Amino acid sequence: MSSEPPAKPEPGQTEPGQTETDVSATPASPDAPPIAFAYDFDATQKDDFQLGRQHQAYENEQWLLGEGKWRRYWRKAIFDNAGHAALSGACVYALGIWALPVIGGSADGLWVFLPLPLAMLDIWLVLRFTGNGLNRAYQDSCFASLLWFEQTYAGPRHVTIGPEGMRCRTRTDDVFLGWRRYLLAVDQPEHLVLVFHGEVLAIPHAALPQPGRDVALQINAWAGALIEREDKEKAAADPAAP
Repeated sequence: MSSEPPAKPEPGQTEPGQTETDVSATPASPDAPPIAFAYDFDATQKDDFQLGRQHQAYENEQWLLGEGKWRRYWRKAIFDNAGHAALSGACVYALGIWALPVIGGSADGLWVFLPLPLAMLDIWLVLRFTGNGLNRAYQDSCFASLLWFEQTYAGPRHVTIGPEGMRCRTRTDDVFLGWRRYLLAVDQPEHLVLVFHGEVLAIPHAALPQPGRDVALQINAWAGALIEREDKEKAAADPAAP
């Protein structure tokens, strides 16, 4: 079932209610040296990690179905309004049934049609809350499985963020993602959440060598410079390409 999409911040921006940082006081340069740090994947990252997964899911949906600023809100509205419309229709039907010559004035009509709005409301509530509960249970199960694997086999995460992309190394994996796969950053109170196609990092602020917002701004500078350079190289190699 559909769940409410997360509010989408611009990369490098803070969530509502968090401390704002003066952007002019923290300039970011594409020529800045890489940022390296290490941290352990633990249970305290659960909420922010799952927030990143939600952002990743909605971004992937937009990528597959096409850009649409209001697409994720339309999906929620369609689901909610469909239930509301069914409930309203049932109410109108139950109240208007008394105008029909066959049912009007009959006590049997009351018992047959009056509970209909309550039945429709029950169906909507079951779909709404059961779907959200199953979604949360699935996310919790996935996180618990990942946490067990990381703590049992992978060990600490050694991350390097630089002009070409993000590299995350553990005892079991060595993953490099270029900035073409970067989606957004969310600066949460306890973690900086980096969202990529295929990966989510919930990095504790204590592990970062500088404030999380500054890291997000630096990533924006690197990603923008890399994409601009690649686009120019592509245009020079094939002028007819779109």
